[in-house]
Amino acid sequence: MKQLKENPVNWALIAILAYVIKSYASSSKPAVQEAKHPEVMIFKNYTPLDLLPFDGLGKEGRILMAVNGSIYDVTRGRNFYGPGGPYANFAGHDASRGLAKNSF
Repeated sequence: MKQLKENPVNWALIAILAYVIKSYASSSKPAVQEAKHPEVMIFKNYTPLDLLPFDGLGKEGRILMAVNGSIYDVTRGRNFYGPGGPYANFAGHDASRGLAKNSF
């Protein structure tokens, strides 16, 4: 027991252990930010002409895409569906046929 008290390495290990325990016990959780709800679009039936302005180039910048009669808001995937993206040809259009035939 005397060797444990006299060895400086043991004191360093005890200090490190005490620091780790103190920091773990007193750590506070980071503040959680409440997620913002995306803007809600009012349900309506879109014709192909109504869908055309939603290609990411309009004033709103929203990107909509139709597949098999359903409208999808793909604005969050602007890198894929926005102007210059690999699937930009689907933005503002009915993409049912292109997706079914793998004709991009």
